[in-house]
Amino acid sequence: MKNKGEILVIDDTVASLRLISRMLEEAGDSVSLAESGEQALSMVAGKPPELILLDVLMPGMSGFEVCERLKADPKTGGIPVVFLTASDDPRDSIAGLRLGAVDYISKPYSREGLLAKVGTHIELFRLREKLKQQALELSAERDRFSTLFQNSNDAVFLHGMEPGGVPGKFIEVNDIACARLGYSREELLALAPADIDAPDMDERRRAVVETLMSSGRAVFEMYHSTKDGRSVLSEVSSRVFDYGGKAHILSIARDITERKAAEKERERLLTAVEQGGEAIVITDTDAVIQYVNPSFERITGYSHLETVGKKPNLLKSGVQDEAFYRDLWGRISSGKTWAGRMVNKRKDGTHYTEESTISPVRDPQGNIINYVAVKRDITEQLKLETRLRQSQRMETVGLLAGGVAHDFNNILSAIMCNAGFLARDLAPDDPKQKDVKEILAASERAASLTRQLLAFSRRQIMATRVTDINGLMIGMVRMLGRVIGELVMLAVKLSPAPCTANVDPGQIEQVIMNLALNARDALAGGGVITLETELVNPAEEFFAAHPDLPKGPLVSIKVGDTGCGMSEEVKTHLFEPFFTTKEQGKG
Repeated sequence: MKNKGEILVIDDTVASLRLISRMLEEAGDSVSLAESGEQALSMVAGKPPELILLDVLMPGMSGFEVCERLKADPKTGGIPVVFLTASDDPRDSIAGLRLGAVDYISKPYSREGLLAKVGTHIELFRLREKLKQQALELSAERDRFSTLFQNSNDAVFLHGMEPGGVPGKFIEVNDIACARLGYSREELLALAPADIDAPDMDERRRAVVETLMSSGRAVFEMYHSTKDGRSVLSEVSSRVFDYGGKAHILSIARDITERKAAEKERERLLTAVEQGGEAIVITDTDAVIQYVNPSFERITGYSHLETVGKKPNLLKSGVQDEAFYRDLWGRISSGKTWAGRMVNKRKDGTHYTEESTISPVRDPQGNIINYVAVKRDITEQLKLETRLRQSQRMETVGLLAGGVAHDFNNILSAIMCNAGFLARDLAPDDPKQKDVKEILAASERAASLTRQLLAFSRRQIMATRVTDINGLMIGMVRMLGRVIGELVMLAVKLSPAPCTANVDPGQIEQVIMNLALNARDALAGGGVITLETELVNPAEEFFAAHPDLPKGPLVSIKVGDTGCGMSEEVKTHLFEPFFTTKEQGKG
């Protein structure tokens, strides 16, 4: 049979014990027997039963005394006690009930009556124990909820919903909510969500309520107003739940005012990085690129996707040796900043010079976690600096040449005047006339040289006029043919478009002549000199680098030859007036 309960029967009469025990065991109960109060108390202390059947009249310790002692002990006070008595005195029943007994069974008793009362009291005991356990669990759950509620780092609000979907007054709030908004708990419990939302949040609140009622949850941002009028931006997570048959809302609000400010600051920084003119590269400690900005893409030609995940050595030009890079990485890996110049290679293979500052980035513990490089392309700047130095050198040479030409012109004037006087005084057939003519011719050549020096020094006023460069070139062909000799061929390629420019024709002729003569000298064994004109439309970058030129079509004059060409070193001296690669005495 199924066991129905744990029962302790206390009676000083062995026959009564055996009778009751048999009836209960046949009903499936587990029965323990005690013949005295002392024995019963000892047994209950070891293993409390679910029900005690206690005889009132016993020698020694009476049933009333046993019951009194059981009820006085918190460990056994909850065990139901049913008295067994042969007395029909109602005073005994009242006394037992006052001591805490739950029932009285008079002897003699029927089997059915006994079992019915025993089953009822055991069931009631179990229900009480279950309720007691549930109360303990509920209390523990309430304590856990209260602990979580009050110890949350975020503000927590609990409120109901009024008819029509209007959020009601707060039912519960935690200390953080009170501290953040500046209200006492009593003050805040007298308010509703609409009372703490900023004035311009009405539409948002209505939208949030609609979302909550339709989906049961919502995450949103809301500006709250503090008691003193300050505005606090909160990220709120709300959820609807049923309590007592009514909809309630639990909301957890996190103050994100500082986070939003940091995000805006980060956005401003990112915008500055993204739109800055300098290239910015961020790598990890293994030199793997994690980020490049658009300026890096513009300068190098490599896209973000082509660069991230690779190492900066994809830009190596070969100009710097390995020792250069060892020194660089040794410095930054030791926590120092490296600054300097290097020549790198673009995606298209061209070289460019950059000024770089590379610094380590540390975490709060001081460990290096990244490297950040700020790079500026100074290729055009270096070209401008080179042109400036060249211009300064030319200016110095020009000043010197102008001064020499000015003084030399004074000397030539005296020579030519006196030679003229001498030629006038000599007879036409005088043999010395020939010598005078040589003096005058040499003086003219010297005067021509001084005019060139003055033009170079910008002291000679150039006689500019609109000139047909193609016609000028054709007019020089015969003279150039005689000058360059028989071993050198002259080829002319003229633009089919009109090539007119406002220039000093004499100066242009002199430039072409000098270039042709230099080309001839480079073709000792013969070759071809090519004269070419072309009408060109340079890009904006060209005019930006030459601000003195008016924008528009330009005439290009090219003088080429089939000689050995010029080295890079010679090219750097191309426009220096007195630089030459010829042997001494040959110009």
